[in-house]
Amino acid sequence: MSEWKECAFDEECARLCIKEYMKRYQGLCLGDLGSGITEAQLKCHDFGRLHNGGPFGCSNKATCGYVSRIKESCYVKNGTKSAKAAPRPFSNNDC
Repeated sequence: MSEWKECAFDEECARLCIKEYMKRYQGLCLGDLGSGITEAQLKCHDFGRLHNGGPFGCSNKATCGYVSRIKESCYVKNGTKSAKAAPRPFSNNDC
């Protein structure tokens, strides 16, 4: 089995891989959203757009359908709604 497949079936490795992917491309997301948005203001669904649309997912309106499907469950942890990210200014690339 190739290394990436082994990682995909190892929960710890897969989590680290996703975390590093998001860390690597969150800067592009910040640039796409603009308006002085900070890392602390990125929201769960922004990371969903990166997942769904790749490195330029935050500027790709085609990812908005995915956001509409995940937005409600995005902020649920252990069966209850969790706090959302810090408020942020509106962006033309928001869904």
